[in-house]
Amino acid sequence: MTQLYFASSNQYKVSEYVRIFSQQTITITPVDYDTAELQSLDPDEIVRDKVARAYATLRRPVIVEHCGLSLSAMGGLPMGLTKPFWSILKDHICQIANNLNNTAADMVVCMAFCDGKNKYVVKESVAGNINKVPVNGVFHLDRVFVPSGAQVALAGMSDNERDKWSPRSKAALSLINVRLSSFIKNPRI
Repeated sequence: MTQLYFASSNQYKVSEYVRIFSQQTITITPVDYDTAELQSLDPDEIVRDKVARAYATLRRPVIVEHCGLSLSAMGGLPMGLTKPFWSILKDHICQIANNLNNTAADMVVCMAFCDGKNKYVVKESVAGNINKVPVNGVFHLDRVFVPSGAQVALAGMSDNERDKWSPRSKAALSLINVRLSSFIKNPRI
């Protein structure tokens, strides 16, 4: 099987995806890759740009990811701009959502794969709410997001529980299914 690379500077994402892909007997090699991110509300546009630049740098089959929150009370913001929003607001996102009296949110994950010939993008989202206060954990979005039907934020779940609720797991499985079942058949995107 072709060696796949996962490009990210976020070590939490790297370890999460190495674990998820290994459950499907797919080995991915992490690459510490940090680049200026395209600023767009559309996470699909962000990963298309990110995967093209990652492939141009690595010249290897590469996967990238972008995770964002869409808060109902903020008209869907910050979505693709979650990274700059979070760098300023951090855990205050809980207070803001609760002060707006509308904690409804979606967590959206876009993943992209490129091997120089083919490019695939998958997008998965999970509806939920912003927690009243952040819980302990490593990854900032997981600390504040509670999927609809769940009792705790993603960061408070075991790996197995999180895999059932997380859009990261759903996106990874969608990408795996596209890559493994129709890698050669699909036209370039």
